[in-house]
Amino acid sequence: MGLIQSTQIMEGLRLGTVELGVVHEGGVSGVYRPFNIFSMPYMFQSHAHAYAVLDGPFGKELGEDLKKKTGIRLMAYADTAGCRRLWPGSASRSRRRSCSG
Repeated sequence: MGLIQSTQIMEGLRLGTVELGVVHEGGVSGVYRPFNIFSMPYMFQSHAHAYAVLDGPFGKELGEDLKKKTGIRLMAYADTAGCRRLWPGSASRSRRRSCSG
């Protein structure tokens, strides 16, 4: 699913013309900017750490704020790009030094 499709689904959810959608953080960020935080690589130490945060008070508050500001109810979190990933724009990077400053 591309960003344009995700944004259209989010707008449909907001308008009530779509009842349920699975959208990644980029699409959610189109209507709710705080979700951009999940686009940051290495934000979480592991998947377990990510789900502990998302299933905890922070994740609950973020979901409540999403509902309050957009009318869209968050049903669940899925795998997030903040779980220790970098996607290079061109060639694959397989060495640690490729990520050095």
